Amino acid sequence: MTAMPEQHDVVDVLTADHHVVRNLFEGYRATTDPDQGRQLVDRMTVEVVRHSVAEETYLYPTVRKALPNGDRIADEEIEELTEAERILSDLDAVDPRDRRFDPLVRDLMDVVAMHIRGEEDLVFPELRERLTPRNG
Repeated sequence: MTAMPEQHDVVDVLTADHHVVRNLFEGYRATTDPDQGRQLVDRMTVEVVRHSVAEETYLYPTVRKALPNGDRIADEEIEELTEAERILSDLDAVDPRDRRFDPLVRDLMDVVAMHIRGEEDLVFPELRERLTPRNG
């Protein structure tokens, strides 16, 4: 299957993206400086949006074709990303010193963490299993 190496590369790239986002979350949790918090959220925004585009372009079409219930799985994953993007949009309009800022960031981290877990624990392993040629 010629797409298999590319698919593995896509999964590896998306997993690396997940690590970048997790590191940004850790940085946010560690800071008490509102300006640094805003900078981290701005970086989260770039990473999440870029990652969403990559998943919608490369991952979800494959999920829809290769996995049982692939349409449902892809739709659920897209719904999570849409929720993350909605929170990011809300955050864009809130000053980091506003009392609403931190709860919104925490909501974002919860939604994105759930999305990452679903992909890394379920979607990626199943894709690897179904798209890896069997010997014998």
